[in-house]
Amino acid sequence: MDSSRASVGDTWFSDATGSTGDYVRSIILEASTKTLTPTRGPALIPLSEIIAADKPLIEVYFMRHPSEMIIRNDFFISEMNGAAIALLQQSPTAVGDALAAIGENYVADSLDSALVSNRKTRLLSRLRLINEEESSLELVLMLLLALCGVELVDPRSDGGATTLSSLIDNVSLVLEFHTRQGKSLSAMAKYFARGIARQDLLISLTRMQRTKIDPCTWLDEYSLCHADRVMGLTTTLAPLLSQLAALAEDVQRTITSYSITDSTTAEASHLAVRSTDLLEREASIRAQLVSWRPIRDPTMSMAMSRTFLLHAYAWRAAALLYLFRLFNRLGSSPEADTEALSMAYEAMVHISGSPQDIKLSLWPLFIAACELESREDRAHATRLFDDICYARPIVTARRTKSFVKDTIWPARDSGENWDWMHFARSAPIPL
Repeated sequence: MDSSRASVGDTWFSDATGSTGDYVRSIILEASTKTLTPTRGPALIPLSEIIAADKPLIEVYFMRHPSEMIIRNDFFISEMNGAAIALLQQSPTAVGDALAAIGENYVADSLDSALVSNRKTRLLSRLRLINEEESSLELVLMLLLALCGVELVDPRSDGGATTLSSLIDNVSLVLEFHTRQGKSLSAMAKYFARGIARQDLLISLTRMQRTKIDPCTWLDEYSLCHADRVMGLTTTLAPLLSQLAALAEDVQRTITSYSITDSTTAEASHLAVRSTDLLEREASIRAQLVSWRPIRDPTMSMAMSRTFLLHAYAWRAAALLYLFRLFNRLGSSPEADTEALSMAYEAMVHISGSPQDIKLSLWPLFIAACELESREDRAHATRLFDDICYARPIVTARRTKSFVKDTIWPARDSGENWDWMHFARSAPIPL
């Protein structure tokens, strides 16, 4: 089976002349009109086991989903499609449902919410059955990742964080159960786990809570020296961001408990975060962030390296700004606000290029944009938000843009509390 999958991956993505999208389309059309003989190996897409109505939706998945979800790179698109096809051959019905559920969200005239709800319910039922049968970990993780994808690209979603958080909880439990039994994760299992781990990092940092997926479960030797489809050159930054999220949770818990017994909340907050343990952890994380360098991937071209390096340094700058604001909250003093604005400029200077190049820099843009006050700066940030929403039209991009423009900036202009960390706790948004 392993050798068959490898040969299929090589066959599927052996295009040397046309674009990846054109080649995938030609293969899908060929597979739908021809029956391969046993000597040629398994069909690339086992169409006979997939519902006829799902076939065009699966095609839409391969045509649009990988390119709109990841940094522009043909290798990543091939890699993502190859992983999906390997599992599609292993479990055509279950994986076919997952891919069709995502593809359906890209079809403009598909607005039947009852049908979408039914498809999600069917996918969840299959996931429960597969999990109970203790099928492959790769398949379980892929279906959970697919459900995350369905939620993110669903134009009817209101951006509520409940579904995504529940899915991340399930991934955490599955990985913990698997590792507790002393089993190692395959490369494909880690591949799918990384996609959900990134979402876990984003939500955890925004909500100021610990991550649920330990980076050590998916960060392997390959990740240490190769760019990733969703993390770029920042996979080695993930453990630091996980520490940062844990520190944020402890800082907030300390502030909350301290404020209960003190009438002056602002002063209590300032004093509470000055405990020795928190300060030592802050200094340690700051030193590691300052000394951190992106992964070196020698297989990348100069042009691609520039895009990925800008993305990586934007994330590091945003993490340093986030750390600064944990101990110097927004609006706490003019000096702190001035320092934070300078740090925001440093993050934003790295967010440049085409919409396709910056679409995975939503979190750094969010952290920096909250600090902006002048009309000119905000107009520039709005253009960047628009570019990201255009290149990656997911619900979290729209919600993040709205959160900054309609909540944080108006609150600051009217002299009210504009601390995004406060608002994010009272009305969490998944980024």
